Amino acid sequence: MQEELKKGIELFRKKQFEKAEAILLQVDPDIEEKIQAYEYLVKIAQKQRNVDLKVKRLEELLSISPNHLEAELTRAKLLSMKGDLISYQERISTIINRIKDQILPSYLAGKKLLMGIQFAFSGSEKAKLLQQLLSIINDTIENHPIGKSNFCLLKAELLLALNNLNEFVQTAESIENTEDISSSLAKLKAMTEKIKSPNYPDYNAIKIFGIGLSRTATESLTKALNTLGYQSVHWLNPHTQKLIADEDFLLSDAFTDITVSYQFEKLYHQFPNAKFIFTTRTKETWGRSIRAHYHNSRNISSPNELSKTPNALRFTGEAYAAEFNLYAQYSNWEEAFDHFNKRVRHFFSDKPKDKILTFNICEGDGWETLCPFLGVPIPQKPFPHSNKRPTQYQDK
Repeated sequence: MQEELKKGIELFRKKQFEKAEAILLQVDPDIEEKIQAYEYLVKIAQKQRNVDLKVKRLEELLSISPNHLEAELTRAKLLSMKGDLISYQERISTIINRIKDQILPSYLAGKKLLMGIQFAFSGSEKAKLLQQLLSIINDTIENHPIGKSNFCLLKAELLLALNNLNEFVQTAESIENTEDISSSLAKLKAMTEKIKSPNYPDYNAIKIFGIGLSRTATESLTKALNTLGYQSVHWLNPHTQKLIADEDFLLSDAFTDITVSYQFEKLYHQFPNAKFIFTTRTKETWGRSIRAHYHNSRNISSPNELSKTPNALRFTGEAYAAEFNLYAQYSNWEEAFDHFNKRVRHFFSDKPKDKILTFNICEGDGWETLCPFLGVPIPQKPFPHSNKRPTQYQDK
């Protein structure tokens, strides 16, 4: 490996992204190492939350390696979020047809295809493509001499996405554990134990629901709950690549982000032993953060823009239910914030006090507030913090 590539990767791992970028751009045109350098340049753009730069790096990577499946799918996904959903659908269908008589080049390529199908399709068309991907995975398992456990893991994840629970359990339990899949496999096997339980589906199980709006440290809460031993899901199921849905509430322990928040009243009555954590922050800082988030990722300035095509097509409309409920009805972000605050406080005003915790991670709330509410010991680890970065967008 070239010295520049080794140094650039090391700087990336140390989170010195600007220095890593400068070094990786100097990698000599040895084709394999240049591909690896650009794969890390894509990761740097991702870490910097710079969507336009990430698209540019992906295009540069594809100019070096035109058949780089992961780059091809990632670029198409990013462009679809800017409104080009039809091209994304066409790209996924083309790739599925192109590789149907081949084997998958990697677990990541298969996962990107699963992600794309879940994002861009719905109904019978989605089901058809998922079945085609399952056939490709089965052929890969049969014919791929290396990394068989990875592809078996992918098969289990796809069976879960198809809600084929019996075959999912059989597949997950038969996978040989290896170091690179041990964490994911442990989570899948925890789900199999719930499915095999005579109480399944168990609506009386203890569940934790994080019901804050976007940009209220929902990812930090997810990491904290995982640290405390709860199998926690944020925004979408990382195995199925589908937004958190009713079936997920039965298979994990804790759930966060707006795919949960918009339906907290239903969840309160559906799971009588659940606890709710209302992550919040000051309206002023939230307003700055949510503006930056939507402007940088989707070029949206006001929440009511979410109700307009193509924004309403995101996740083929599945995310729209949450975004319309919480944001798209309002002309400005502060109004959305006030309405949701009022809604939560009104609903819980006559409920037992031990059912709801208002939790402001941005102002310093941590283990000392969270753990007594959940009735668990305080861990000997710092409280996790995610997405702490300066706001990049300011109103003109």
